[in-house]
Amino acid sequence: MAYGTRADRARAAVMAKLAKKSTSEWLLKLIRAEYAAVYGEADPEKIHAGLK
Repeated sequence: MAYGTRADRARAAVMAKLAKKSTSEWLLKLIRAEYAAVYGEADPEKIHAGLK
């Protein structure tokens, strides 16, 4: 993980370990869940284009 502070990366690593996932897997699961809660199954490419 390349973003956030050292402490942020450590927090993410701890949360991922609790979920028995890599940090990347854990983060993607979180992103997908948050996205689905807001946009459902909407195509992110279309949403991104509309936000420009």
